[in-house]
Amino acid sequence: MITFITAKNGSLEFFKGETVIGTSATVKETAAMIATHGIESGCNLSSSMDFADEYGFENYDDAWNLFEAAMELV
Repeated sequence: MITFITAKNGSLEFFKGETVIGTSATVKETAAMIATHGIESGCNLSSSMDFADEYGFENYDDAWNLFEAAMELV
């Protein structure tokens, strides 16, 4: 299960514990990652999600928009 998500280099980075299990840059990739691994109910989201423009995204809210759009597909 995914336990932590962070914004990094214009992508979302997914962790299981302290291990990176994958990255995604599109809604389809993100939805597939979530569907494949599942999300722990207490999954933490990094503050980088709130400042995505400092982590390779064009706008500050693009990481959240990516995550939320993927969640709608899952």
